[in-house]
Amino acid sequence: MIRHVKSLSALALVLAATFCLHAEEYYKKPSKDPLFIGAQACASCHDGPESGHQFAKWKLSAHAKAYASLAKPESKEIVRLSGLTGDPYQLRMCLGCHATASESEDWEKMPEFRTEDGLQCEACHGAGSEYASIAVMSDPKKARGAGLKMMTKDDCRICHRPKGSHDVVLKRKPFDLDAAWAAIAHPTPKPGSPATPPPAAPAVTSAPAPVAPATVEPSHKNPLNLTLTPDGRELWVACEASASVVVIDTATRAKRLEIPVGGQPNDVCFTPDGTRAFVSNRLDDTVSVVDVATHRVTATVPVGDEPHGVLVDRAGKNLYVLNTSIDNISVIDVASLKELKRLSASRSPWSLAQSPDGSSIVVTHALSRFVGDRKPSMSELTVIDTASASVRDRITVPAANLLQGIAWNPSGKYALFTQLRTKNLVPMTRINHGWTITNGLGLLWADGRVDQVLLDFNDLCFPDPSDVIITPDGKRALVTSSSTDRVAVVDLEKLVALLEAATPQEREHIIPNHTGKPVEYVVGHIATGTSPKGITCSPDGRTAYVASTLDDSVSVLDLAQLANVGRIDLGGTPERTPCAAAAKSSFIAPTSPSAASSPAAPATPTAISTTWSTTSRTTVSAWARSTTAPCAASPTWPRTSGSASTRT
Repeated sequence: MIRHVKSLSALALVLAATFCLHAEEYYKKPSKDPLFIGAQACASCHDGPESGHQFAKWKLSAHAKAYASLAKPESKEIVRLSGLTGDPYQLRMCLGCHATASESEDWEKMPEFRTEDGLQCEACHGAGSEYASIAVMSDPKKARGAGLKMMTKDDCRICHRPKGSHDVVLKRKPFDLDAAWAAIAHPTPKPGSPATPPPAAPAVTSAPAPVAPATVEPSHKNPLNLTLTPDGRELWVACEASASVVVIDTATRAKRLEIPVGGQPNDVCFTPDGTRAFVSNRLDDTVSVVDVATHRVTATVPVGDEPHGVLVDRAGKNLYVLNTSIDNISVIDVASLKELKRLSASRSPWSLAQSPDGSSIVVTHALSRFVGDRKPSMSELTVIDTASASVRDRITVPAANLLQGIAWNPSGKYALFTQLRTKNLVPMTRINHGWTITNGLGLLWADGRVDQVLLDFNDLCFPDPSDVIITPDGKRALVTSSSTDRVAVVDLEKLVALLEAATPQEREHIIPNHTGKPVEYVVGHIATGTSPKGITCSPDGRTAYVASTLDDSVSVLDLAQLANVGRIDLGGTPERTPCAAAAKSSFIAPTSPSAASSPAAPATPTAISTTWSTTSRTTVSAWARSTTAPCAASPTWPRTSGSASTRT
């Protein structure tokens, strides 16, 4: 027994010694998480004639002074124009392009690292702790495996992109990428080549290092919103991915031309006389002013962060711009293009619509107000008085979020807006109607009351309602579902009759949650291109146009036939079969509650399928860009429980 215990003790000592040896070797290995070491560490090898004076070239560049420039008065003015508060050298939005590792945690930086050194070597080449040793850097393959990054010219555009607030304050020339790339070039001299003299000025005459040709990426349009000119002759489509507005001739239904505007345009509107257009540029924080006759940008107006919806009031006096990222509304004088003031909004103002009499504008908000723990969402509609350009009212929409599209009925009695109802306070096992997120519409009555109704059927959800229009006769509403590639057709007379016949109890608690009710007023669905977003209607009420974001097209809907009758190609890179095959037979009309619960099979093979996916939008998006995917108008994905998505 004693011998056995001694044997176990000896074994334990051997194992402990072995562990210590392995532990010592482990801690000698490079860290799995690379750390930022700072430009001074790079200088130990990358300075002097052997390296082509690379460190000295950086030290004399504007990159090295990028952080220091945030202390200038000009930087404070840029912050003010951008609608931000605080010192520029402390704002993460500014530090992103003016300092290295601004979004990294402190533990990711070595003690020697200094943020004050601006845009350092590691801003382009990645955190250097794992590749900085001579043994690793001497082997290019090993260095890349350890985290060394090699930038391409196009990577410079991450920071060097048009920015309205910067251009207004600095009055600088347009950025010349080729000249800038040559100026910062710092190739290592080849053995035997003459030594490079130390730089005497920021300008560098050495040629840029050869760069492997970049992979050619597909060129997409990603249309988001669209608007007809007041005379109805042209359809203007804001295309986010191509930084442009595509102009379509409505007579020929063909693309006429393309107007370059700012980065990521989101929305477009016209002055009442149709002479000028305004385009919100979310990436640039600007609005492009376009002369409609010449189709040329004549001015660029700086506004707040990430502008989305735009609208000119009925008098043509003021332009209202929704600054989605900073929760306010810019009021721009149309004559002088000067910002008059900013109105406080709720969270993420999204879209806006003017009442038929022109006296008020109602704004939707994509996010709920901040609420307490275990409290339902509480969204807002902001009502603006156009005579005084001030906020008249703030109307709450309980238990709802993602309020996006909005349209007024021509009668002026009410406005419709899209919304989601999130059942965040109901245990999953107790939800007996619909899904954890239901999708529908809100009605804002002229007197300020709000009703909520669903667009989901018992077994057919309508996820991600994005935009809504009402036909000029006020009888029908059309709503886009960006996750299931279709438009719902709502009979407004039946909807209003249902609400007016209901008791207050039913209007508040039953109708907003009952998926059996929509069959009484949703009279059918029309298939569109992939991921329909914005929708607009012709003045005569005969035709609707839908921006199909992931199809780089506009779907044309015949409102007499309630059918998709055409596809207008916007010119993006073709990657899959167009959906024109489904255009002629794309209408489903539920005729009874039973029909809504179990819709009849499509009459033809090309008719829209009623088995809609409720998987995530990410999956649908990936499917939509696939080169081998079938037509998006007739998907047959399996149905699962849950909402299709909450993608905005």
